Amino acid sequence: MEINKFKIINEIKRLLRFTCTGIVSAAVDCGVYYLLLNFADINFRLIQPISMSIGLCCSFIVNRELVFRREKSSLGKEALKYLVVCLICILLSPVIISFYCMIFDEYVGKIPATLTTGFLNYLLNRFFVYKNYRFFLSSDKNKRGNENS
Repeated sequence: MEINKFKIINEIKRLLRFTCTGIVSAAVDCGVYYLLLNFADINFRLIQPISMSIGLCCSFIVNRELVFRREKSSLGKEALKYLVVCLICILLSPVIISFYCMIFDEYVGKIPATLTTGFLNYLLNRFFVYKNYRFFLSSDKNKRGNENS
């Protein structure tokens, strides 16, 4: 098993692009969260999935076009898988934010909750939506055997 340095560098670039996309999406998420928290009479546990949904929609568009581009990809399949990832993150987000709000208040707890769900989102996107499990391995087929990609 040979490590391909070019693929490692590309993966680091992809992670940096994902991080930048995540920052923008998190800003949208937090902006909506704080607006609703301050101007709507809604519990923060309900605001969290709403704001997160809007941020995740922005994230899908940018990630598909800039981060996980592929020549042949199915928008429908990716959108469906992304929807599953979003639902997982949205369903877990009230639990995650409740945990952090036991430590901090509902204003500060949003920050580590966003970081936690962002990391989970990256992992699920990288290995489920835009899966490529052998991203560090050389493309030499003799070394990989007859496995399908």
